Amino acid sequence: MARRRTGEVTKDELIGEIVDELLAISRGAPAAENSLWSMPPSIALEDGRSLLINDRIELLLTSYQRILEQNDAGIARSYSRKEFGKEVAKAFGAVLASIDLDDDRAENIRTVKAAVGHSLAETTAQSQPARDLVFGCDLFAKPVAAIEIGPVRIEDRSEWLDRMAALAAFSPVAARRIARRWSGLPIRRRKGSVDSMWERTALDVIGECRTVCTVSVRSMSPRMAEARASTAARMSLAAVSLLWQKPSDALRGIGLAYDHGRKHHRETIVLVDGKFGASNHTLARLPHGPMIEAARWKDHYEHYTWFFDVIGETFSEYLHVASSSRPRMMNALFLSLWWFQQACVEHSPLLASVKHAAAIEALAGGQEKQGIVDLLTARLSFDRKRQTFKDGTTLDQFIEQLYGVARSQTLHGTNVRHAEDWSQLAARSEHIARLALRSVTHWLSKHPGIDDPAALRTADGPAE
Repeated sequence: MARRRTGEVTKDELIGEIVDELLAISRGAPAAENSLWSMPPSIALEDGRSLLINDRIELLLTSYQRILEQNDAGIARSYSRKEFGKEVAKAFGAVLASIDLDDDRAENIRTVKAAVGHSLAETTAQSQPARDLVFGCDLFAKPVAAIEIGPVRIEDRSEWLDRMAALAAFSPVAARRIARRWSGLPIRRRKGSVDSMWERTALDVIGECRTVCTVSVRSMSPRMAEARASTAARMSLAAVSLLWQKPSDALRGIGLAYDHGRKHHRETIVLVDGKFGASNHTLARLPHGPMIEAARWKDHYEHYTWFFDVIGETFSEYLHVASSSRPRMMNALFLSLWWFQQACVEHSPLLASVKHAAAIEALAGGQEKQGIVDLLTARLSFDRKRQTFKDGTTLDQFIEQLYGVARSQTLHGTNVRHAEDWSQLAARSEHIARLALRSVTHWLSKHPGIDDPAALRTADGPAE
């Protein structure tokens, strides 16, 4: 008999199928023919035993999980799919191992449903501990005062070490040894202990980086916390880069050790007519970001307090640290900055242009070309018919090149010019995306009570 699609199946029906499959297994049914496993899958039980299942049960558990996630948006925001899947399997395993599969089927379904619901309600009700994730990062050539962007703090590693010592995260011995290593002096091998383990971990994570980025996360599972925190850390550095004329150049030296480790070079060997002809050795990354004096950066940072406050608001919402009174605006700004960061580190000029188009369109409410025109004319006071670039290109022509050709034709597989050099468009799209992000962020700082992204496409915006 043909099965209905998973989306049409109820919780009771899924549980009934799971019970039926387990009953068949208990009676010696063979593993499914299309099994992708060399050994049948199983669910680990708390007493150390395992409950043998099959591929079909795994699919049914995934379908059950999908229903729960669709019914409770908080689950998808707080757990990775893999982590919550483990919780679902654990809840099912505990009750399925305890029931008699030969009992009344309807009664077994009720028992399993109640037990699973109770177990998962307890799991999701438990508050996740506050987590601060630490990343080593390259920032400027010289140390500057700490940068606060909502729940993200970027500071010199010596400041971070002092804070950790004050919190007793490290013992005085570990703090002294870390400081000694960072000063370039050797340290002796230390007897193994919890304190020495965290000492080694700090040295490994921060490495040779002179700056530390700490991201505060609330109400998230460990895997989700790391994914969100690393994204926010990258985006915070992209936000800093927006203060420079060409952010992509700044981001060649600004970045996380989490992403690039200690590799700063690209090397290739070139064969000509089957013989070694040359080797290419290029600098993939700079050892640090732009040169700027601490005093000058302090002036910059204080001048752009409004900018970092608004960006911090988006991070607070994303990291569950605080709720924003304008979630739709924050969502649009977050997605735009995310696309912008991805565009600035993209190696392909064509794909960088596509991502910059996405960054601009996110601020335009997804209203395609016309929305982008309205956004740029409203926020940047551009005249769509007049020259925008030195070679005479108008705003309309630029948007057609960026959105109509680079973005749309590339995504739809119809761009026959994909092998050409797109570096000019990439540079122009970065410039326009940067201006749009800065202008929109400034507008948001002046209109904290508006939560309608359409307001960004009008010259004055609605009254608050």
